[in-house]
Amino acid sequence: MKKCRFTFIITIIMLVLLTGCGNDNNSTSKKVKETSSESVVNIGEKFIIENYAEITVKGVEVSDKVEPPKNDGFSLIYENDDSNNTYVTAILEVKNLSSEDVGIDKIANVSINKDKSKYVSNLFLLLTDDDTTLSEYKVLSPLSSGIVYCSTQVSKDSLGESTITFMVNDKKYNLNYDTLAVPIEKKSINFGDKLVGEDYAEFTLKAVEYTKDVLPSNPGDFYTHYEVEDTNNIYIDVITEIKNLRSSDYEAKKFFNAKVLYDGKYTYNGFIVAEEPDGSSLESYISIAPLATTKVHSLIEVPKEVINGEMELCIYFNGEKHYIKLDKNKGK
Repeated sequence: MKKCRFTFIITIIMLVLLTGCGNDNNSTSKKVKETSSESVVNIGEKFIIENYAEITVKGVEVSDKVEPPKNDGFSLIYENDDSNNTYVTAILEVKNLSSEDVGIDKIANVSINKDKSKYVSNLFLLLTDDDTTLSEYKVLSPLSSGIVYCSTQVSKDSLGESTITFMVNDKKYNLNYDTLAVPIEKKSINFGDKLVGEDYAEFTLKAVEYTKDVLPSNPGDFYTHYEVEDTNNIYIDVITEIKNLRSSDYEAKKFFNAKVLYDGKYTYNGFIVAEEPDGSSLESYISIAPLATTKVHSLIEVPKEVINGEMELCIYFNGEKHYIKLDKNKGK
């Protein structure tokens, strides 16, 4: 009897210990699950949702309008209609890993969170047509990739240190971002610099000139030129040289885009013209043959007062933006 009583007591103790261990395991499992449902991401990082999507945060832009990086003068622009608000746009590179088409507005729920304020994205745009068009209501087919703009109207009073949340399949990916900060990773370009896009093009920034009348390098008997009609305006002529590294002809105006930023709040877009091979004329529709080099101009019309202020030229080439400060007395 004594022996049986001792065995009984040992059994009770073991049951108590096992019960305690079971509770610890449940607690640990719950903690891991909570942790795995929310992650912090940074610009440039890729996160993968198995059998759904592969997403990279390319950048964030704050502006009163949303426009494609190559605005060819005919591009649709989405402008904010409330002066108290502005757009905060998260730019994502997305690859569809599912077996079905996915609408760009279904990939992620995006929100901007600042203190107790929350703003939800309601404008989703796909970048298409050689980066000249932003389109709504588009889909990504299985295994295809695209650049998606997720734009949110935010009160200007709510700008500052914020959390941009991407909710994908019930999991949160949080990007901490100061919407008032100037981007610190702006790439610079100087006159004479050559940018190279593999199997795409070589781009060289040659000079910038300020003129009312843009002429070809070697005018022939009959030639096309571009003269400003408004006497209060002037052209900023961005002169470049482009070598086509593609395997087929490609329109000169599709290789790059240029715009001028003035006083930190005004933006002026240009249009592209190219010179004939002999420099005798300027034309809007010129294609560059494989391995051929052509002089290409971006003509940006601005009020004359702009060239006396603080100007910054933004060059968009091969998916990247490059910047240079402009001075009306130093353009070469």
